[in-house]
Amino acid sequence: MATFQLEKGNKFAIDKGIQKVRIGLGWDLGDKPFDLDASIFGLVHLGGGKPVFYNDGSHAVCYANKELKKPDGKFVTSDGSIEHSGDNRTGAGDGDDEVITIDFSKLPNDVIDLAVWVTIYKGRERKQDFSQVKNSYIKVNDAETNAALCEYKLREEFGTATSVQVGSFLKGTDGTWHFEAVGAGAAAEIGDVLQQYS
Repeated sequence: MATFQLEKGNKFAIDKGIQKVRIGLGWDLGDKPFDLDASIFGLVHLGGGKPVFYNDGSHAVCYANKELKKPDGKFVTSDGSIEHSGDNRTGAGDGDDEVITIDFSKLPNDVIDLAVWVTIYKGRERKQDFSQVKNSYIKVNDAETNAALCEYKLREEFGTATSVQVGSFLKGTDGTWHFEAVGAGAAAEIGDVLQQYS
């Protein structure tokens, strides 16, 4: 599959042969420090389609979920289906600054939605938003081959947003997964996002 620049509303199917994907978040140092955080939330859909946390947040992988934090700084679900590389607070260095790996084969059957978010830590307090962040992006790769699948640039279109739902991995009735770019920005922080799915 050729890599392509996702736009809001775009979708792409994940090849059935791909069992693991790697989500990379990156940004560059600017005139002042920014602390971007990648998060992914395993969800189920209740009546009316409302997404809520699976198993009281056992698959809510973010820096705020201390129950999943390991001694090496990673955040890992108990079944090993989702692993977060750890909290990068500056964006210093080349390449991806935070990485989340998903193993679809290990996910509980009831998880049908994996919502991918990027938030700016203390964005409101520090008066920071995505229009000020340099070269921020989310990209999805095949974790086994490192082949690029898609990339979503967090452009200035998000203006005063301090959080962005980049998109969701959604499981179809046949068990296959696809990624849908959402691109919904809001003046919210991680606590607001967690409340949304509680």
